[in-house]
Amino acid sequence: MARCLRLFGVAGLLCAQGCLPDAFVVRSPEPQRPHLMVHDSVNHVSGTLQDGLSDLGILVVPKRVGQDQRLVGVTKSGKAYCLHLRAGKDANGESTVVSIEWGRDPDEQFWRTVTKLLKDQN
Repeated sequence: MARCLRLFGVAGLLCAQGCLPDAFVVRSPEPQRPHLMVHDSVNHVSGTLQDGLSDLGILVVPKRVGQDQRLVGVTKSGKAYCLHLRAGKDANGESTVVSIEWGRDPDEQFWRTVTKLLKDQN
């Protein structure tokens, strides 16, 4: 039984990091994820979030996907999250769209923390 639980735990982490092919992931229809536009590069936004969340004692595991970045972890309330940072351009130059995907139930307080960290950087 313990071996089975470990196997599910490893599969869950791989899935959360985006390491499994989409053929193995069943996605249910869901409303559009909350997102935020930040007028800065993906690298800078990623660094800000990693430093800020780590300072708050929240686990962050970064993963580069092409020009984009994913930050995966677990909130203090035990909710699995994946922050998606996508590169873009706007009238002022580089920009990053930050969105969040939840393992199960959302943690609205965590999203408010992410939003505050990014607004405080400006």
